[in-house]
Amino acid sequence: MICEYQPEKASSQQVRKMKKKFHAGHLRATMFIVVVSMAATIPLPIEAKILQDERRISWSAAGVPGEIPPEVASQIFTDVPPSHWASVYIETLFEGGIVAGCSTEPLMYCPDQSMLRAESAVFIERGIYGAGYLPAQPQIAIFRDVPLGEWFAKWADGLWMDGYTAGCGTDPLLFCPLRAHTRAEATVFFERMLHGKDFIPADPTVETYADVAVGPDAPWYSKWVAAAHNDNLLQDCEDENNRHDSLFRPIDGLTRAEAACMMMQAKDQLPPTPTPQPASGDGIWISREEIRALPIAGEPGCDSLCATAWDNLVSASRDIGGGNIGDQNESDDVRTLAAAIVAVRTQDDELRGKVVQALLDIIGTDELPDSHCDHKGNASAGRPHAGARSLAIARNLTAYIIASDIIGLRPGTDNGIGDQWAEYVDTLRFKPNCPNTGSGTYPDGDWFNLTEAHNEAGSNANAQAGGARLAAALFLGDMPEVERAWDTFKRYSGDCGGGPCGFHINSSGQSWSFDSAVLAPINPVNAIKKDQNGVDRSIDGAIIADIGRGGDFKWPPGHTNYPWVGLEGYIVQALLLDRAGYPAWSVGDSAPYRAVAYLKLLSEEFGDQWWERTHWVKYVLNSAYGVDFPAGVANSGHVMAWTDWTHRNR
Repeated sequence: MICEYQPEKASSQQVRKMKKKFHAGHLRATMFIVVVSMAATIPLPIEAKILQDERRISWSAAGVPGEIPPEVASQIFTDVPPSHWASVYIETLFEGGIVAGCSTEPLMYCPDQSMLRAESAVFIERGIYGAGYLPAQPQIAIFRDVPLGEWFAKWADGLWMDGYTAGCGTDPLLFCPLRAHTRAEATVFFERMLHGKDFIPADPTVETYADVAVGPDAPWYSKWVAAAHNDNLLQDCEDENNRHDSLFRPIDGLTRAEAACMMMQAKDQLPPTPTPQPASGDGIWISREEIRALPIAGEPGCDSLCATAWDNLVSASRDIGGGNIGDQNESDDVRTLAAAIVAVRTQDDELRGKVVQALLDIIGTDELPDSHCDHKGNASAGRPHAGARSLAIARNLTAYIIASDIIGLRPGTDNGIGDQWAEYVDTLRFKPNCPNTGSGTYPDGDWFNLTEAHNEAGSNANAQAGGARLAAALFLGDMPEVERAWDTFKRYSGDCGGGPCGFHINSSGQSWSFDSAVLAPINPVNAIKKDQNGVDRSIDGAIIADIGRGGDFKWPPGHTNYPWVGLEGYIVQALLLDRAGYPAWSVGDSAPYRAVAYLKLLSEEFGDQWWERTHWVKYVLNSAYGVDFPAGVANSGHVMAWTDWTHRNR
């Protein structure tokens, strides 16, 4: 039987934390507007229109709409008079900037029009994440009937990734975007809004509606309809001619009026949910207080390893400035970070000033020619220079941002320099960068910004883009972007809800995958694969795209350093997320630990070439998990360095 929800699957899918709530009658969500079309196609959604006026609505102690004040009683939509049964819900959503209707001239809501499943995906996603939310464009089609070129592809993909849909058919996996969204399906959406992503109601023992059976032969939606009824989501959300009769009409299409009513009823019952806050006050990577508490050479508690690490920091701090953020082999970023650490630890204002100047020096260098980019600029297309690749920006930006955070260079500081720096960071994170491969003329190729690069593939360059994306978002306090990056981090870690993880993986990387239908960038715990001789080999924790750079799966594997390059971005993400309040170290069965442990396993069997690289990662892992991976001097590396002093277990 084809049905919307298969609870066994849906319950395991991951839902990003809801950022927007209704509580105390305050509206914190958004919907969408569609343009009415005479053609038999899905109308394209456009940005909701938000009117800035003073209309309000009162709420009773029970949390339901009360008497409508006179100023709201005036008609807003031409097809929703004050006498319409859902006018209170529709107009209140309109007043909160939640809906703008189905037509602008005249302003209409189309209350009796059934919602298509494609439209419902927008409704739910924006109902969760707020005004202006746009999910990432998927790189792999999850549903057979949702081509990537369709406008609703990103919305269906987002609904799947958030755990709100299991599709309408499983073999093959289908979404049925052009089919009407049924009232039965709506109960699952709104119940999980109310109770959480893993909620599965108990099987009812008492029949609530005459057309929704209970017992052994009950349809899949029986428990959901009963739960929604018990939560008072349904009773008032029907046309007056049908309300309070004995029928639910589960297969009928969900109308836009009913959707508005159910959304209001569900979200008004949600308690406020704590949301991770920007970590800037406590340091997005490490705080000034933590730095000042660490011993330095010559002080009690600083052994020989500590003294060496400190001396390396001081040495690096003497050579900063004149950096080029578009040079992927540049090291000014980590030297500037060293200077920031030393300036704070020694309270050296002169050195702090040099850090500020080093940050000013890189502004605009992203537009300099990049020897690794064969593309040409195109002035007529608004891009006179090709500029740097995403890889270069990603490798350099993270350490510069953390340096600025450590010294407290923020908007409103340093006579406007803090504003200038923050504006540059904000520009860089959403600027399309030269494609990492290929050649041509702008806009040929994949000109990804950091967010798009992070979401696009499971390779080392994409992981490094994720580190820069997160550092920028945390520095600027953009928590919705942090939330979206957390979702990408989880999927990279293999936490994909049982479905495809949605990343592009190179062909050799795919040969390393434990499950080709999922293509988790990091293989799951206890993953085993037979080698060319039929012998079981552990691939638990292998970063498949990066280890695939050494060739197709075989034993012994072809050596490559690319897994360490990927870890440079991945572990930065993990620590940034951890400090922002996310359980990054435990996600994917401790995927960060397993990824490093796999390289240790390979080094023990095939030699130190698998291990003697990127030592700064090992100090972070040791600190996070309380383990003791052997590590050398951490005074160099892409993205980050100096963790042998800042994060060494003591």
